[in-house]
Amino acid sequence: NAARRTVFWVNVAMQPERGWLVAGLEVTTSLVLETEFGVPLASNGLVVGATFLIGIPFALLGLFAERARWLSPTQLIVAGSAAAAALCTLLFRYPLDTVPSLCLLLTGDSLIYPAAYLVSGVIQGVAIGYSTIPGSAFYTGSNAFVYGTAAATVGRLIAPPTARLVTSLGGRNVYATMQLG
Repeated sequence: NAARRTVFWVNVAMQPERGWLVAGLEVTTSLVLETEFGVPLASNGLVVGATFLIGIPFALLGLFAERARWLSPTQLIVAGSAAAAALCTLLFRYPLDTVPSLCLLLTGDSLIYPAAYLVSGVIQGVAIGYSTIPGSAFYTGSNAFVYGTAAATVGRLIAPPTARLVTSLGGRNVYATMQLG
């Protein structure tokens, strides 16, 4: 039962990280597109949305890898987390021309987003399937889902103003360091 409780609470603890990461990407990318690259505010939503749509094939590849049993859930969590962390290096501001710099930022967004959701989904799936303790009214798969989703919402609530503040005060590199951490 201790292992089942641990899985339940690891799920709840990890979901805000995904919420934080993706919400921070959304608002900071919009800010950077406007302030560094001169993309009109009206076009920001389209650019950011398209960036995340480009990541769909990568998310499907992760799903297929799990279903085909190429990787275990643990391996998917480790690989996805490592990939998301490595891809956060693309968020830094490098001394490049405008187009390559913009491409690095948008590539980072396109790949970090599905990696974060893959990790989050696998963790939540394991929690839903494994954290039920027979006879417990609290440690159930449905509660793992509800509490995990609520925790992710907290991350999504806190990230936008925090990420925007950090980026406004410290610049994109400070924000990228925060996301990398």
